[in-house]
Amino acid sequence: MLCLAALALRPPFALAFVAVAVTAGTVYLKVVSLPVIDRAVSARPVWREIAGRRDQVCVEQIHRRYRYGLNYYSVTPLPDCSAEEKPLHLTQQGGSIPVLQRTQRTTAGVPLRAN
Repeated sequence: MLCLAALALRPPFALAFVAVAVTAGTVYLKVVSLPVIDRAVSARPVWREIAGRRDQVCVEQIHRRYRYGLNYYSVTPLPDCSAEEKPLHLTQQGGSIPVLQRTQRTTAGVPLRAN
């Protein structure tokens, strides 16, 4: 409280203090909060995970917001697993974040899932 009273007596220091506080708040949001929000609601982290091996990935059932986001980042939409079988399946359970699952084939040709 004494610091605030001292700053009130010196307006240039008060302005500098406010500028530093706003800058610190902005940096906090950018470094800490936004990546958490990005992971929770954006397809960007999922795309970063699969971008290098996009030719090996097909999409099972995922929420349309992730599907639309992946279509945006990939430019050419990733194929549905029902239309084109690939070794990696992008799946989503309920409201969770989509995950990649490796699919292995047995000699009978029946897919087996292995994380």
